[in-house]
Amino acid sequence: MGHDKELDTFSPVSPDGNYVVELYFTEPFSKGRRMKPEEKTGADANGDRVFDVAVNNKIVIMNLNLASRYGEQQAVRESFEVKSVNRQGIAVHLSPVKCESVISGIRVARQLWRKRNTTNSTSSIASTRVCWISTMPSLTA
Repeated sequence: MGHDKELDTFSPVSPDGNYVVELYFTEPFSKGRRMKPEEKTGADANGDRVFDVAVNNKIVIMNLNLASRYGEQQAVRESFEVKSVNRQGIAVHLSPVKCESVISGIRVARQLWRKRNTTNSTSSIASTRVCWISTMPSLTA
């Protein structure tokens, strides 16, 4: 599934609050396969695939080249703390720099804070609630 434009993935998150966004990536093809145009892997003739990742209009990873940074066919997870305001939700943007972007999954978890009373002190406890998870078999975007 290839696209020549930016991929926008929006989670169905409406409530304002703090979230952790986890993005899952892998370079699904070997360099040999990426360099063959007939394979249609979304990489260029040199086997490169480079893209930027933004969350809520802020670039969080610039010039990501999965194969050179992590190796081929390696599972990668990147996590970011994000705030949803004015009922805008969470938006993840993959913008191709060189050829097509690729993503394997997205997980959005809301951070919940509550006060805990103990006999000697009061402290805050952080917990999370998974709001949305999508796994994709290494789709190019």
